[in-house]
Amino acid sequence: MPADQWHKSGRTLVRGDEGVAPHVRTVASTQRGPSSFATGAGASGLRMDSNATTLHDALAVCETSRGVEIHARLIRLARQEAVLEIAAAAATVRVAEAFPRCTILLQNRPAYAGRAVVTSLVRTGSVLLCSVALEEAWPKLAVAGLARTSEGLRNGFEDLVQQWRQVQRIRAEYKLIVADLQSFLHELRHWCEQVELGFRPTQERSGEGYERAVVEELAVAVAPSLNTLFEQFEYVAGRVEEEHRPTHAAYAQRLLHPLLLCAPFLHRLYRKPLGYAGDYEMVSMLQRDPQEGDSLFAQVLNQWFLGQPPAAAHRERTAFLIRRFAEEALAARTRGGPLRVGGVGCGPAGEVAGFMEQHALANLADFTLIDFNDETLEHAQAVLGEAKRRHCRTTVLRFAKKTIAKILKAGRQPATDEHELIYCAGLFDYLPDWVCRQLLDTLYALLAPGGLLIVTNADNSHPCRHILGQLFDSPLICRNARQLVALAPAAAPPDTRRVSAEVTGGILFLELRKPRQPRA
Repeated sequence: MPADQWHKSGRTLVRGDEGVAPHVRTVASTQRGPSSFATGAGASGLRMDSNATTLHDALAVCETSRGVEIHARLIRLARQEAVLEIAAAAATVRVAEAFPRCTILLQNRPAYAGRAVVTSLVRTGSVLLCSVALEEAWPKLAVAGLARTSEGLRNGFEDLVQQWRQVQRIRAEYKLIVADLQSFLHELRHWCEQVELGFRPTQERSGEGYERAVVEELAVAVAPSLNTLFEQFEYVAGRVEEEHRPTHAAYAQRLLHPLLLCAPFLHRLYRKPLGYAGDYEMVSMLQRDPQEGDSLFAQVLNQWFLGQPPAAAHRERTAFLIRRFAEEALAARTRGGPLRVGGVGCGPAGEVAGFMEQHALANLADFTLIDFNDETLEHAQAVLGEAKRRHCRTTVLRFAKKTIAKILKAGRQPATDEHELIYCAGLFDYLPDWVCRQLLDTLYALLAPGGLLIVTNADNSHPCRHILGQLFDSPLICRNARQLVALAPAAAPPDTRRVSAEVTGGILFLELRKPRQPRA
């Protein structure tokens, strides 16, 4: 294949670990939650609110999702966003990671205490500049003592007026689409409640099957209206300047979350109970029955969202990997050896379960699946063990807990175990370029001659990137084909690089085939 030709569904797409710093300490004797990935700059860099204040003698104390306490210098502060300066040695945070506890101290007094979500990171030498989104947790600390003095009341009211004026700066078109969404969702919920009260299964239509049919019928009926409204929101949200997005996002969340978060998938997407977007349960939700929720409205909303192109693209990503497993296993059988596969950030490993279900060639495969979270690995081990038993496979399954930082550190040592296939699906959506390059260099070195390395990334044309970022604090680092192939290791010859897209065009695949013989 020519060096500069990449394909999209058969058509031409384009041509052509350091020690821990003294101020970072573990606050639990045993780690809990996921070990986060090392990250750095987001796709568009840090967002600075023009109304933010530059601070002196201000400190933020954040606890990461894996129980590590980070003390950071506060650089900028606005009501919905803060910019922190963190030692680069503490670079185990990543975009879209949630800090369950974040306390901001101004002159040694707590000004904010609540949840924070990393929205972007920039590496500047020995420090990281980390932008985090803040929730509406200020009044819990700030209002309590206002009534003690008349001056306190006046100052408190002035603060309230300033906060209200922030809403006045929100784009009129943004307010309008949020109001339209709120009104429609409110009316839809009320109407669904009435339909639900009228459930009277007849002799012909009874039980769970009847309710399922109602949900499916309603989901189809409401889809055009929801599609139109959320497409308008995506367009308008994309027009908001970077520095004003935190204020706009907080406004939209305040009005729409009471209606949206009843859907189980959307609730988990926003709350991030394991501390990061795309955890194993979210991925499992994309694969299983979408009719989940405590009410008819919640089930309809959940089914509608899981029927959107990004969810369909994720399912197609799984099918793509299964096909690659089968092709590489067939080639390994021809060579007379097993297919050694490494999966980095495996999550629930639905592609491995699907491979064992669909192909007897899975008997030739030896999988080593790596993730950074104990709960995820336990889930994958249980699910894959059951799939192996049910389909009578002899597939070798190994599981290892490693962070990206550990993988990169180990990559500096000579490779002792090579794989014919290595894949990393989903991580690049949250990792900045500098981490992606290092990871690709390391994984490429672990490939056996003739081996294949596959990574995936959300495409720049992702139809819900602003919905995910502004409504659910889950920003994606999207890339186009040129940006993705530019991350390839220098050791990979240009004519061995290939970028393709699944049928919806929402996810790109970078494939690197290692030559069997070293090239001069």
